[in-house]
Amino acid sequence: MEGGGEHPFAALVGERGGTALAEPAAVAELDPAASAGFVAILARDEETLPPVARLDPARAAGLLLLAVGDGARDAGAAARLAEVLAASGEPAYLVTAGRVGGAAEERGSREIAAPLVARVLDAAIAGAVEWEVDPDFGWELPMDLPDLDVDERRILVPRFLYARTDRVYDYAAMVPRLRRERAAALGRVAGLAPAIRGAFAPPSQRR
Repeated sequence: MEGGGEHPFAALVGERGGTALAEPAAVAELDPAASAGFVAILARDEETLPPVARLDPARAAGLLLLAVGDGARDAGAAARLAEVLAASGEPAYLVTAGRVGGAAEERGSREIAAPLVARVLDAAIAGAVEWEVDPDFGWELPMDLPDLDVDERRILVPRFLYARTDRVYDYAAMVPRLRRERAAALGRVAGLAPAIRGAFAPPSQRR
């Protein structure tokens, strides 16, 4: 999930009145008394991260930490983000740049295009997205929105893309690995609140 340089979709978020967060240090700029419209956790990926997902406060805080290296993971910033989101009720979204389904040379891999991300955010702001909880990672995915076609839905719901390209078993193998890796990374953050630390733990380890 880590990546350098300005995130390709940071400006897109800002243009829609959202607050883009790419690193824990940016949480200090959040003003709980001022409406941000929405908060977007910016990530980069080439596997299973969806282009846009709706997040609860604990998953938003956890993903913000996972977007940076171990040395930059700040338990205090994560706790503050979760508290601000819970208190304000503002929506939080994961916004991912890169690809779904693997690197460009992988069969069936698809680029995450800015216009698609923009359409999902616009529809979310308008309350026109049908969200559904992802059974593997717990965030909510946009299953339907105005004028969404079948191919676009496969990009927005990564498990659909893997199924369409006959890589169901590849996806099934990645899910537990990614859960373990994310749980282990958050487990190394000293002082992290249990709800955030366990946000991506395997179901048997959640409290």
